[in-house]
Parts: sequence; C-alpha cells; structure tokens
Amino acid sequence: NNLLSILRVECYRERTGDLESSFKISKGCKLHLGTRKRDIAKGSGTTNNLLSIYSKGDYLLGKFHYDTAEQAEDWYHVLQDICDGNFKTEHEKKENVDEEKKEEDEVEKKVNKGPVFLTNKDIERKLQLANNLDWETIGVSNGLRVERECKLTKLYPCLKISCEIPGEADDIMDLIVNHPEAYDAAITKRETLKEITPHCSIEYVQRKGTDWLVRPRDAVTMRTWGCLSNGIRVVTHQSTSLVNVDPDPNFVRMKIYLSGAAITPSLDPSLKSCMVHFMLHTNMNGVLGMLPRIVVQRVILNQITFNVLTLRDIFAAKRFVQLDYDQILNEMRVQNTAINNATSISKYKSMKQIVEKQGEKAPVGEDACLTSMKSKSGSMDPSFWTETPIQQKPFMVRGKNYLNDRIKIETNHTAAKLVAVDMFETQDRVDHIASRADNFRHTYGKKANSTSSSSLPTDDGSQWSRQLTNEEVLFIVHFQVPGPPYYSLVLYFALEHEKLDPEKPFGKLLEDFVTKDDEYRHNRLKLIPRVVEGSWVVKKTVGETPAILGKKLDQRYYGDGESYVEVDVDVGSSVIARRILGVVKGYAKTLAIDLAILLEGHEESELPEVLIGSVRLIHPDLSKAVTLI
Repeated sequence: NNLLSILRVECYRERTGDLESSFKISKGCKLHLGTRKRDIAKGSGTTNNLLSIYSKGDYLLGKFHYDTAEQAEDWYHVLQDICDGNFKTEHEKKENVDEEKKEEDEVEKKVNKGPVFLTNKDIERKLQLANNLDWETIGVSNGLRVERECKLTKLYPCLKISCEIPGEADDIMDLIVNHPEAYDAAITKRETLKEITPHCSIEYVQRKGTDWLVRPRDAVTMRTWGCLSNGIRVVTHQSTSLVNVDPDPNFVRMKIYLSGAAITPSLDPSLKSCMVHFMLHTNMNGVLGMLPRIVVQRVILNQITFNVLTLRDIFAAKRFVQLDYDQILNEMRVQNTAINNATSISKYKSMKQIVEKQGEKAPVGEDACLTSMKSKSGSMDPSFWTETPIQQKPFMVRGKNYLNDRIKIETNHTAAKLVAVDMFETQDRVDHIASRADNFRHTYGKKANSTSSSSLPTDDGSQWSRQLTNEEVLFIVHFQVPGPPYYSLVLYFALEHEKLDPEKPFGKLLEDFVTKDDEYRHNRLKLIPRVVEGSWVVKKTVGETPAILGKKLDQRYYGDGESYVEVDVDVGSSVIARRILGVVKGYAKTLAIDLAILLEGHEESELPEVLIGSVRLIHPDLSKAVTLI
C-alpha cells in the first residue's frame, strides 16, 4: 500500500551461506551507536563503529560491527527512518517534492540577496563528522601542512592539506567550482548531470591514470558549494546514487566519502590571501584499493599535493606582469606607428612656422592632422574605459528569422562609435544632462545645437527628418546611480549619416524610437551586460542575460530633433537593481565589464538586431569622478 513499515533482517554465515538468524525492525525500535568492549580494552581508538538494535521492549535484536564510524553512521540514518515511522505514501512524497521546490526558491532568493548558505542536510552531517576527526600532522614542507586522520578512518586514507594562497576568497572559490581542470591536470572529462539547486549539482568526472597501478578512474558525485555566515567558503564532493551512470569498463569507479575545500579569508581585510584546506577521504577500488594503506596514501598524497601547489602558483603568478608575446608585438607596432606620426607632425609644425612667418594662414589639413591624434574624450579617465573589442568576442543578438526559429546570431560590429564617456559626482540626481551648457555634445563636431527641447519629438516625424541632414547624431545613454552622493555615467555614441536610412531595419527602428511615444521606447531599449574580469560573486549577480531597461527601471527621454537623443536610466528606481549595483560597486576597482546598447526588434522587418554601441569599463574608480556643480 505504498507504505513500508517493517524491515526483515537476515544474517548468514560467511563461509557456508547458512541462515544464522533473522529479526524484524519496525516502528518503535531503538538504535544505538557505540564501541565494542574489546576495542576499548585494546585501546585501538576506533569509536562509534558498533550499531546495536533493540526492540520496543528494549530486547537486543542484533549488533553490527563496521570498519569505520562513517559506515555505521550511514546505516544508522537508513534504519532510523523505519524506527521513527517516517516512510510516506505517494501523496505525502508529492508534498515533500513541493516542499523541496519551495526550499529551492528560498535558495534562489538568497542568491539574489547575497551570500548563499549551505542547506543540504547530508553535507551538513558530513561536515559535522569532519569536525570531530582527530588529525595528526605527518609533514610540513614548502608551505604545506599535511595531516592524516588517525582514529575513525583506519580502513581508507583520510588526508588533509592546508596552505596559504595569495588571492581573494571569491576568486579562489570561482576557480575551484567552475574551472577545477585548471589546477587538476588529471581531470579529462567533467559533466554536470543534474542541477538540484543553484549551489548544488550532481556531476560525472573522469580522471586519467598514470601507470598500470593507477588506472583511469571515474566518479558520480554530489557537489555543494556556498558561503557560511562567518565568511568561510566551502566546496564539498561525495559519491551519490541519485543519478545512475552505467560503469565504463575502461574506468574504475571510486567511492568518495567526503572531499572538498574550505577557504578561510584573512582576519585583516588588507591582506589579499586565504588559508585553504583540502580534504579527501576515498576508496580508490580496483587493484590500488587492495594494496596496503600506506601505498594508497602515498598515491593520493602525491595527487593532492600537485593540485594544491598548482592552485597556489596560479594565484601567485597574478602578482607579477605576465609575459604576453602578442601584447609585446602589438605595442611595438603601435610605437612604430607613433614614431612615424611624430615625424609627420614635426613636418607639419615646421611648415606651419614657415607659412606664419610669411604672413599667410596655415593649411587646414595641418591642424586637422594634429587634432586627429586625440583618441578619447569626456571627463572619465581614459584608462577606465574603451570601446568593446567585439571582434574578439561577439555579442549574441536576434537573427533575421528569430521570430520563427528563436536562433540568435553573433554580431561583431556596431552602428555607432563610442566617442566619449563622462563620470560625474553630484549632490542630487541630474536629469537631461545634455542640456547643460558645459556638456560634451556642445563641443562635438560642428553641428552642436545650443537649444534643447524638454523631450523627444512625438509628431509625424518632421523633426526627425531634419535630423537626417546632419553628418552624425549623438545617441546618449545616461545611467543615474542613486546616492548621496549621486553618480552619472554618460555614454556618447555617434551615429553616422548612412546608418539613419529609414529604408533599412536599423534606421526604421531608430526613427520609430524617436518619433513614437514613451510606452514604445520603454519596450525597445535593451542592455546586454558581460563581466570580462571580476569575482565569482559579481559574475553570478550580473550574469549575461539581455534586459529591457524600461520594463525594470524608470526612463526619461530628451532630444533637440537635430543633433542628439538622450535616454536617462534611473538605476535607483528598482530594488533589485540597487542590490546588484551594491555588489558591483563593492568590487568596482577589480571589475571589467562590457555594456552593449541596442534596440530590440519585435517584427521581421526590424531584424536582424544591430548594436548601437558598446563600452568596456575597466576597474572604474568612483573616487576619480568629476564633481558637477
């Protein structure tokens, strides 16, 4: 009746296979973990490896002796459910599934709010067991401390290696969780089989062998990672049977009782280093598993030591300038070009001096050559920004047939060029920043217009048609960061005349964006973020999912109908955006992020999508923002 209430236990003689005894375990029976008396008398130190089972009337039904305390504890939890009567009907199991779904939703909320706390009860139980282990130091060398558990795990080696790694906790955890093959050269295949929660998954791993003794091995493990309330990051692995993977005859399936790493940050925030503890308790199985413990221990120790030293070297190398031959060659080419340009400029200067001495005006082309050497404009330090090199890594946008096949395509070009970036600090929020007399747009090109309307034109498009007569039009995106102090990040994209052709998809979409109402604009302006360099926390928080800004944030639109269009994006108008911004601001000085701006196409005539432009912000320092009065 879908309800298990009694378990029959049968005991057989090992040599003859004859039934020795049998008994039943049901609700009300009692379990007890203890130690055999002869083990206590011998002083062997093995504890909690004897499981005793008693009936409802405290009558001893049987005793089971295990090789390790972990095995005894595993059987204890299996049988305890029967003794407690915790087996559920199918309807009750469905309710449990619903409760687990709620728990996953709660975990998802915690992901959005900040640190993620471990919730897996089985992992928590394993961590408690690890805390009770009795460690014995067996060696200290090259900055590594090697320890061995000496009481509870006598059958299979349980080893721990601790060392200091010069890096931030989030960066170390990101490498261990997402790129373990970077420091563990033995991994040949790693596949995620099932995502249980955002921070718990089941994965299949294959490892290469070294010789006839250490054959290739594989394992199916449950992996859990997260941040504890005290700031310690924890990554754990243990073998699981929740997902069935057929054995591969070319691999030996190993049993991992508990493996993982604990990353403890420094008490001094100024020290960017962490103490990392790696632990591995496993049964290697195969021929290796049948060899003496000291041999198995040596094989495992060599493997862990190599991984830890490689991980430490990866982060230690970041403190030094990396030898990049491509960069050296590129810079040499740039220097050669600069030398050639300098020679040309010196010729122009000498020509100008000669002409001025003769009382004539210097040719316009000479001044133009000098002016063209200016590469970046705006108040933001040029070292903090550049135009995204999308030729190296394109963005994904909607293709021509996206409405039918839902396929996105790569794009490595933009409709506009990024000509300037401003970063201001203000005491209050500034709207319509392009209307200020000191704004960049008044100094850009020869088409600056000193008058500005309060909002974009919304009539039949006559004002927009006048805009087509200009050589270039500025598309200004103004991100308003809440305060105080308030910050303004202003991006200036210059659209060339040929890009404004209303007969082409992008030109028609841009014309509609300017001439139609705000509701239309709210559903069109799209942002694609991409974290190029940053911690694991920032990458998970920001993501790379495109977002329609007008659906989540308040936006205001301005323009003069001739030379510019301005979109003000109030980042502080959304609680979620505030939280994401709080995380990003905390890591800003170590962050490199790409921001791509485009208009979303909803009809076939508006596809494929075209990027308006993109910017890469490189370690922006808010303290360097220009104060705007």
